[in-house]
Amino acid sequence: MNRPVMPEIVSQYDAFWNGSNQNALLYAGYETADIRKAADEKGLIKPWMDIGLHWGFAKAVGLAHTTGDFSYVRDILDFHAFRLSLTEYAGVGYPAFVADLGAGSLAAMLSGYAYPDGNTVWFELDEPWEYERILSLTDFHPYADTVMEAMRMTADRLNGMAVISVNDFGGLADILSSLRR
Repeated sequence: MNRPVMPEIVSQYDAFWNGSNQNALLYAGYETADIRKAADEKGLIKPWMDIGLHWGFAKAVGLAHTTGDFSYVRDILDFHAFRLSLTEYAGVGYPAFVADLGAGSLAAMLSGYAYPDGNTVWFELDEPWEYERILSLTDFHPYADTVMEAMRMTADRLNGMAVISVNDFGGLADILSSLRR
């Protein structure tokens, strides 16, 4: 039975982070079925999900941005809701969904460039931006609006099913290395 984030789990994490518990916490999650096969049998695996399901959210956001069609985001969220329904937890494990856009994804929110490829997402522009252009930025690229809408959809779809987190937006060096190459 898939369990929510219970108060006793929260208190164990609180104790760890405030230093009153020096012991390691064991987060364990395990699939109760072959999720890809079961999802495919239910028609949840779409042809565009060729990048691999871990990076499916990043690809769905990219496709939604380029096409204006948010059905890609709905599709990947349907898959992840199904995945969560077939995942059990032990120790201080709990249902979680990482809305992974790739480490350093803030660069894409500034430039609009994100390229899912195999087992990662790249943010390096084909042509580097000059420092003057970077320093004069006053707004985000419309890609950031797509990300925000996808996150709203994630919160609506997975509400109560999982703790939703985002991957690394990237530090200054990550962002500059993507924009400057």
